[in-house]
Amino acid sequence: MRIREALTFVYATGKGCVGSRRRAKDMKNALLNATIVAGFNFFTSMAGIVTYQGLVSGAVDVKAATLVSLIYAGVGFFARLMVEMGIKEK
Repeated sequence: MRIREALTFVYATGKGCVGSRRRAKDMKNALLNATIVAGFNFFTSMAGIVTYQGLVSGAVDVKAATLVSLIYAGVGFFARLMVEMGIKEK
């Protein structure tokens, strides 16, 4: 349940409308949701990179794959934190 809440930005209401998830904007929940998204981004990008490198060249560059996955996880973490805390460009 917690992972589904962290990964969804909008939901369908019972009346067929789409609403946004507005929870209490406390830092603990925001950090937890951002960490869940970052972990999801890290492992999915790592799996994709390793699979691609293994299929194309047969050799896997673990350092490069880890670096790219960490960058992707960091972007996902801060993007989700911005959404959770309601930070937007003016």
